[in-house]
Amino acid sequence: MKRLRFLKLRNLEITGGYKYLPNKLECLDWLDFPLKSIPRDFNLGEVVAIYLRRSQLRYVWNDSRVLAKLKILDLSDSYFLKQSPEFSTIPNLEKLVFRHCHNLSEVHHSIGALGRLSTVDLAQCSSLKELPTSFYKLKSVVTLVLDRCVRFEKLDEEIGDMTSLSTLRVNETAITELPSSMVRLKNLRCVSLRPRSDMVRFENRECLCRTKSYSREYRSTRRLLLPPSVQGLSSLDTLRISDRDLTYVPKDLGSLASLKNLDLQFCTLQSLPSLSGLNRLVDLNLTGCNLTDEIIKIMDLGSLFSLKLLDLSRNSFTSLPSLCSLSKLKTLDLNYCENLVAIPKLPASLMMLEAKKCTALVIMPDFSSVCNMRRIRLLGCYKVVDVPGLDRSLKNTMRLLNMAGCNNITATLKEKILRVSLSLSLSLSSSIVNIWCRDGIS
Repeated sequence: MKRLRFLKLRNLEITGGYKYLPNKLECLDWLDFPLKSIPRDFNLGEVVAIYLRRSQLRYVWNDSRVLAKLKILDLSDSYFLKQSPEFSTIPNLEKLVFRHCHNLSEVHHSIGALGRLSTVDLAQCSSLKELPTSFYKLKSVVTLVLDRCVRFEKLDEEIGDMTSLSTLRVNETAITELPSSMVRLKNLRCVSLRPRSDMVRFENRECLCRTKSYSREYRSTRRLLLPPSVQGLSSLDTLRISDRDLTYVPKDLGSLASLKNLDLQFCTLQSLPSLSGLNRLVDLNLTGCNLTDEIIKIMDLGSLFSLKLLDLSRNSFTSLPSLCSLSKLKTLDLNYCENLVAIPKLPASLMMLEAKKCTALVIMPDFSSVCNMRRIRLLGCYKVVDVPGLDRSLKNTMRLLNMAGCNNITATLKEKILRVSLSLSLSLSSSIVNIWCRDGIS
């Protein structure tokens, strides 16, 4: 097997030495690698990629071998691994993946010498508290993932020097502040920060108990702080932050001209600036953000001309401005907006309207000109009496209508809906049909 270049093994133990294995391997993929370290006689001088997922490794190797051709090192799910290797022996590494290495508590400072490193994925390394200062000097790193590193507390201020950084994922960590130097990251495209450590799950029961205890302490003291300005993030197209302790966002949020996806769900906002500069915004999720009529007015929703999805569910406002100018809007979600009294005139492009449990809702828009409507859900909107133009939408494009609990609508509207639905095989909630049939409409 002298010509063997790719070796893939699964849950296998080898007796005897490793020196007889092919010495020209370019890819080693060994699930459940059984040893505590890679033996000295395992010749990996030509290897480009090493995948030792779910291994028994305590440390990677204990010698000074140089793997000059190694580009990918993936030790994911190696639960017993406590520290990374010394990186000076693998100078051309491009991708480092240590996902779910729950006992990994230290990354060797020599990582700062890896001038070609582009991807670092340390998700769910629950014992890791920090990265060495040398790491933040790397100009080559494009992607950094620290999701569910529940003890990871701080990103170094020097992160602003990581000029190639494009994706930063720090969901469910102990991070309470994003460094102000991040505004210098001209190539940053995606930031995802959802510190919800109480939702972390581990397979190791002991680790789970420690984490739950830590989570309670963490939640009682933390408060998320964002940089005062984001104006320098000219390439940012995705911003996801979900944290009930976040009460404000930078006042110049509307300056992110490249932003396409903005997700601030369940942030308890006290204010929100105008979003009128977000001309490329496609997806806006403000679920459960404590939005009032005053905040809605300041936001200037009507200026978001590229918007396709707007989620305003679980908020406190009573009305909305006209959305007719949003000519690309496809989906509007207003579920559980319990104070909402009226839905404004809608753009002709709209295909889905969700307004479940809007218990104060009385006034519905005219659907005569909404020619692309596919789905309407008005479950539990018991104050709704009439839905103008609904019969026209039913005849044209409607595929699903659910008005269970809308028991006060007029008999005329009930009759129109049922007649159209029977002729077109429209999907109607069975509870609607049952209720209306008891009322004598057939």
